[in-house]
Amino acid sequence: MARRRSVLAAGGGLLAALAGCLSPTSGRPSGRTDTASNGTKETTTTAPATTGETGPLPFGRPYDGDGFVLEPRDPAVRESLVYSAPGEVESHRRLGIHDGGGDRFLLLGVDVSRSDGDRPPRSAYRVAVSGDRFESWTQWLNFDWEHPDGNPYGNTRTGSPGSMLGFTLPAPVSGDPELVFRGENATVRWSLPDDVVEELAAPPPEWELLSHDVDTSDVPGSASIEFENVGDGDGLFRAVLVTEGNAYYSRALSYPVAPGESRTVTARFPSPRGGSPVHDYLVDTVAGGFSADA
Repeated sequence: MARRRSVLAAGGGLLAALAGCLSPTSGRPSGRTDTASNGTKETTTTAPATTGETGPLPFGRPYDGDGFVLEPRDPAVRESLVYSAPGEVESHRRLGIHDGGGDRFLLLGVDVSRSDGDRPPRSAYRVAVSGDRFESWTQWLNFDWEHPDGNPYGNTRTGSPGSMLGFTLPAPVSGDPELVFRGENATVRWSLPDDVVEELAAPPPEWELLSHDVDTSDVPGSASIEFENVGDGDGLFRAVLVTEGNAYYSRALSYPVAPGESRTVTARFPSPRGGSPVHDYLVDTVAGGFSADA
């Protein structure tokens, strides 16, 4: 006999824990050395008052000064982020969704060339918009699994040390946003590309979860989700399906949705490896989460 169950859950515990890492920071260097995933380190020297200003430069044009060559690259705008989150067992990780809640995220990389391998701290960067300043996140998490080029914000193209930057911005952004670097002897500004400025200025989507269901009659099971974009802007509805067995097995999904459009989608959960029994099914979306027992 087919077993069918629908369970509504808050699904916000992991997102609440993540939210602190996404909040804008003061931008002041912490006075400690942070080691990146590729083993390079950030300098911890606090930048004094600058003595000159360069820019705005076209985005992507290298800046040579302050002992660094800096080249910004790969800007991307997101209303939500797919991230890697710890499970109940620290070594077991799964994907999750972080929704901007009315904000947008600007992600970009900066190639850094310097002979000693050091690089400026993330706190030296900010985005300036009409007199407002938005600091870079001081901690980088493994975001954006669905980037068309994989994850371009890790190691740089040339293998030299780089910085992976994330900014939380209001939606929409009015004005001409610029990337700003404050060095020891100069401040450098880059204009963002036109298409990025247009994305930041567009009205945001807003999501409503209309119905949901989990069918466990056929392992690994499937989820049906009905949702609507009740906002004024185009958006990408993101969801993550997670099967919990001897580990977590995750699948990220995304669907473009126009304003006022509703969709119903059905997708299979990922299969556990090695014949592991399924214990639970978890679903995170930009409109909330739900779960079901196996």
